[in-house]
Amino acid sequence: MMQKGVIMATGPMPRPRPCSGIVRARMSAARLAADIVDGMRPAGWLLACIGLAGTACYPITGWRETLSSGICALAVAIMAMVCSRSRPRGTASVAISRRQANIGERIDITVTVSPRGRSTIGGTTCAIMIDDSREALTLPSMQAGGAATFALSCVASARTVLMIGPVMIGTGDPLGFCTHEHVLAEPQPVYVHPSVVPLRSRRCGASYGTEGVADGTMADDDFDFHGLRDYVPGDDLRQVHWPSSSRTGTLMIRQYEAVRHMHTGLAIDLDPQGYAGRQEFELAISCYASIGAHCLRIRQSLVAYAGDRRIDAPHTTALLNACSAIEPLAPSGDGMSYAIHALSRVQCSCRIFIVGSAWDIAGASPLTQSTAHDGVLIAIRVEDGAAWNVRRIGRMVSVTMGALDDLPLVWEVISWR
Repeated sequence: MMQKGVIMATGPMPRPRPCSGIVRARMSAARLAADIVDGMRPAGWLLACIGLAGTACYPITGWRETLSSGICALAVAIMAMVCSRSRPRGTASVAISRRQANIGERIDITVTVSPRGRSTIGGTTCAIMIDDSREALTLPSMQAGGAATFALSCVASARTVLMIGPVMIGTGDPLGFCTHEHVLAEPQPVYVHPSVVPLRSRRCGASYGTEGVADGTMADDDFDFHGLRDYVPGDDLRQVHWPSSSRTGTLMIRQYEAVRHMHTGLAIDLDPQGYAGRQEFELAISCYASIGAHCLRIRQSLVAYAGDRRIDAPHTTALLNACSAIEPLAPSGDGMSYAIHALSRVQCSCRIFIVGSAWDIAGASPLTQSTAHDGVLIAIRVEDGAAWNVRRIGRMVSVTMGALDDLPLVWEVISWR
């Protein structure tokens, strides 16, 4: 894959010229004008137009009435703009019951609004954004030291990053010509994790070594001594533990816990054209998250790609949080090719690619041809409602599955291949 070149400057870099006071003033005025324009209501625009029309007509008509009405209208409009920029008198805090949730779980939200300092808050309304919906909160009259608490809740209906907030309150003139919303509390993310299933086997893509991870299985010859067992005909006599054998009167054999190198590469296709629909895409995400979480849970080294983006997850929660934010990419066909190329350059004992039903696994020979290292190569093709099956195509183990509940059994099968 071609890499973009980087042009290095060899001479001294010119120092940026500082902005003059006039430039900074113009930028501040432009930002203020943009805020005011955004806060003007239709009635405010009508009032400003009347004021401008009245003052513009005076030189033509000579009527003092038009001049006075225009000046009054402009004065009221300017006063409305000034009132809308006033500092809000309240502060707010948001407490969320959980920052990570599963699909279907309830999320409780507590919003507390209180006056700022010694100020008071009259009966007004503030609002909180919950994802794309806006919830209005009616505030009672509060003196200094008071507080109003609102209890809200929502249900995590789908995998997403749910944004709770911001909490906003509007300030403006009494006549409602101009308003401006001030943020009292910043938005906070809640990660709704994809559905995952537990996996049990530790053997997939494992290779023996001195610096691996104990995988819980017993071996007759390794480096991590575990215990003793009775002699079975055919055992290597070099593994006999003679002190224990002489003490018990029967031959005892040393037993070790298998220590393995387990480096897993995991990639998923994010091209929406590769899937039959959103449900199939969510199934692929759940398979991706289940396998990745299993690898991290048993302390496997994991290199994960979502399309052309690498996911660096030191633990299971970080991986599931990243999976909550995965969305289909614009159909380009380059993301999966990038992941295949990237994983082929990494020393992985197992490489797993997850694709949709539109992929032809039999025609995916570039997967095997692109790898430069030996190891297990698995292509998981999800097809909503299909019966699961496992077959070997050359060096590649091809898996088709149609439900997330099939994954534990499929994982057991491919772990022994």
